[in-house]
Amino acid sequence: MDGNNIEDKIKKFNDIFEKYSNRTLGSTYYLYKTTEKFPLKISNTIGPISTGNKKTAIVAFDMAYYQFAKENSIIAPSFIVHDVLENIDKTDLDNTLKLAKEIGCQYIIAMLKEKADNQTEITEKDIILSLSEDDKLFRV
Repeated sequence: MDGNNIEDKIKKFNDIFEKYSNRTLGSTYYLYKTTEKFPLKISNTIGPISTGNKKTAIVAFDMAYYQFAKENSIIAPSFIVHDVLENIDKTDLDNTLKLAKEIGCQYIIAMLKEKADNQTEITEKDIILSLSEDDKLFRV
């Protein structure tokens, strides 16, 4: 990969991103260069998407960047943090959690207990912190 060629970098990133988005969402997302104010955009092969799919695409993007950074010796955090995952479909979230475990990144998520209880990929050892109305963060 030519270190200065943005098209080569985007292609290499998209090799990962397309695979991860297809695996988590069942549809292919990709990054592309624009001439607009913000020089990069994300699109997919199926058209408009729902809120839950958009969130899952963001997760797939972050995981793809984690993997891209690892493969290209880019210094980056070895964890990903997300919240408001309640809009993500159960199957998509299970696929996302499986992928996080496979690529070896620490995936930190905030999720309602009811949603976590329904996920086959979340075990008791995966839950590090539980908060409630009576047990709040910083006891505030």
